[in-house]
Amino acid sequence: DAEPPAKVMQEEDRNGLVLRNFASEAVMAWAKEFCALGEPVADQLCYYEGYKAQPGETFEQQLKRQMVEDMKECGQALADDKVVKKGSEIARGSPAAVEQLVELLTRLMRLHQQCCGEAEDM
Repeated sequence: DAEPPAKVMQEEDRNGLVLRNFASEAVMAWAKEFCALGEPVADQLCYYEGYKAQPGETFEQQLKRQMVEDMKECGQALADDKVVKKGSEIARGSPAAVEQLVELLTRLMRLHQQCCGEAEDM
């Protein structure tokens, strides 16, 4: 039986958690392929809750929308520069990977909230 993260983090003899299989094999394979492109994909993406959010949009919705937009723009630039083939998964903005990345980030945010004892909804 796994203990809740908040309980584990409060114990004096423990200072961390090990998460196994937190990211799917599919997202790890995509990340390997994407990162293998090297310098053309070396960038930093930052998402701030509420920044350029649409009215009534939750942070999870905002994150998904902005990541989809950013990855489509990136994919188009990579295709235009002939780094990837037009019509490839990456050129189309990696829609399946973005869906999985948003899910992974959402899980990480929830884990962080549990570890910090925050009860706010995302």
